Amino acid sequence: MKRRVMIVALMALLFTFQIIHPSRLMAQQPKALLTITPDCIDTRMGQHFTVTLEALDVSDLYGFQLELDYARDVLQVEDVTLIPQSEFSELTRDIDNDAGKVTLVATMTGDNKGLSGKVALLEVKFKVIGRNSAVISLKNVKLSNSWAEAIPYETASSTVNNDNSPPSLQAVEVRDNNTLEVVFDEPVNYHDNLNPDNFSIVFNKPGLSGSLDIEDIKFGSSNSIILTTAPHTGARIYRLEVKNIRDGLYNIQNTPQAMDFIGQPRVEIRVEDQPYSKNKFYITVNLGDLDNFKQAMFIMPFDGEKMEFCERHGLDDPLKGNIGYPVTGKIVNNPGKENTHQEVRFNARIEIGVSPMDVVDATIARFSFKAKDPWEDLTLEFENMILICTHPDGSEIVFNTHPDLQQGDRLLNTKALAFSILKGYALSADIDCHGGLPYLTLKWLGSPKYSREVFKEGVNIQVADLMPGDYQLSITNPGYLAYNQQIKITDDLNLKIRLAAGDVDGNDIIDIFDLMLIAKNINISEGDGKYSLALDLNRDGVIDIYDVVLAAKNFGVGAE
Repeated sequence: MKRRVMIVALMALLFTFQIIHPSRLMAQQPKALLTITPDCIDTRMGQHFTVTLEALDVSDLYGFQLELDYARDVLQVEDVTLIPQSEFSELTRDIDNDAGKVTLVATMTGDNKGLSGKVALLEVKFKVIGRNSAVISLKNVKLSNSWAEAIPYETASSTVNNDNSPPSLQAVEVRDNNTLEVVFDEPVNYHDNLNPDNFSIVFNKPGLSGSLDIEDIKFGSSNSIILTTAPHTGARIYRLEVKNIRDGLYNIQNTPQAMDFIGQPRVEIRVEDQPYSKNKFYITVNLGDLDNFKQAMFIMPFDGEKMEFCERHGLDDPLKGNIGYPVTGKIVNNPGKENTHQEVRFNARIEIGVSPMDVVDATIARFSFKAKDPWEDLTLEFENMILICTHPDGSEIVFNTHPDLQQGDRLLNTKALAFSILKGYALSADIDCHGGLPYLTLKWLGSPKYSREVFKEGVNIQVADLMPGDYQLSITNPGYLAYNQQIKITDDLNLKIRLAAGDVDGNDIIDIFDLMLIAKNINISEGDGKYSLALDLNRDGVIDIYDVVLAAKNFGVGAE
């Protein structure tokens, strides 16, 4: 019985000891982590920076001693401060910049528990005195809990990147015909690098002097600047010069740096005039200004449901030789729109043996189409385009809308054409005459490229799908004074026209000669060899007094 009581008492004593002394379970707790933040510092000689020492995931931290080690030829400690919220009291502190070491001992006081969790210990202020990089690390660290027992730990260091070099020009990327991305080898300062005086672009072509205007400057990524320029001359060699560019540490690029780039062509599809339904319209392909042009090839799809290809037209420009051939009517299966996808294929090149030439605002292709029904939001763009020029060294410069398809090709951004086909205007002519079927002629008076002539017969005539512009309207009827008038179509137009009967001799005036001519043929009927439709004004099949009266009522009337 006494033996059993003794065992129970020993077990209770052991349990009590563990509650009173939780530090005996330390081996089961995770290690604390001593860190120096920030863990990576970008700086330069002469600058100051501050790091913070922290204990993470610590339990019951009551006191500590440590050594902070650093490169004495790069860094110099100016101050060490215990963080007030930490509740530690500094016992000893020694800053030895000759040795590159700080020694510090600190503890809490009183019958208190230590701090747990994330504990900020101290701040250290450094000055950069050298040009190399350095590491700040912890050595000879001891952590104590409130029971004067060791706390297990691990340490992490901090790296100081001592950057004393200014940004270096790394690349000039041509985004399109008037946009450049200037790329540097490190982030650049966002506050003082947008000065237009820091950038200049000059021609780098033998025998040619001049510059390319810079119209706008803005930041791209952290290490790039976007320049908006005047439009490039395609395939021209330019030289970009940059100076006074600073990085985030204010290292400045005092010596100008330069890099060449090749201007990107401006390729556009244009429509010459507003297309109207059932009328012809013209599409051109324009290259803008271009140095040493050699060859252009493209595929331009179009929707055969909305427009019909007519022909390729010649150009009055310096391009010679095979200026191209279109292939039309090529049907490509397109789910949901079978037989509507067609395309124009084109190839233009300088004659073999002829030197590549510089061209200005060059139009290399011109095609005519006939619009079908009105459509909105149409687009014409290249499925693919390849443009070949010659470099001053004799090699080829190849621009491609799909440069990934051919290694070495340069990206070619082309401008698509967005347009609509508008509904044409309508002309309605109600013609008042005493007989017969008047004959209407409507002739376009504008540019010959839109030549159109309409012929219709009747007294109520409708002409649809007219382009806006000037037309010559003529209405004739045998024996009647001809109606000739120039009209302007700007909207639907309704005309009521009266034809004056009696000009049977066709001299544009109704006079005594017309009356006598009718009178001499009185009582001649249709079928008689002497019968004339022009004298039978009311078209009743016989020339009689009624026809004479119709002419007499308009006596003296002439053509306007």
